[in-house]
Amino acid sequence: MSAFTLNEQVNVESRTWPGINKPGGVGKIVKIHSEGTTIVAVDVKYVLGGTEKDVELQYVKRHEELNRGGRPRSRRSVMNLGDGGEEEGSRSSAKPKRSAASPGAAKKSGAKKGTNNRAKASSGNKRKTTNGYASSKKAC
Repeated sequence: MSAFTLNEQVNVESRTWPGINKPGGVGKIVKIHSEGTTIVAVDVKYVLGGTEKDVELQYVKRHEELNRGGRPRSRRSVMNLGDGGEEEGSRSSAKPKRSAASPGAAKKSGAKKGTNNRAKASSGNKRKTTNGYASSKKAC
């Protein structure tokens, strides 16, 4: 394998099998362990937090930045209305009007939207007091 240097960014492979739970990830070499002239293991400080000591070189690879070109993005074109009095790219602050529901729809169902039909049915059963409001307490 090629030699690693201090502060070099590396990618540590995930090592998860029964009894081992080391997720790995991208990190920086903070210490190199060697026997003579050969590198045996490295200590890694991960970018997302945490450290790991004595990581064997078989699990360590140089980190390569991905080219993030991605797919081409299309630009939004704005129609120039010219006579409308609006400049290109400006938006109108007025909201478009919504069409009202047909007035016959509420009559067919027997009630208007948002009203409580139960209150209408039980309104004849309530007692009226002197102030005109219904009272749930019985007078003694």
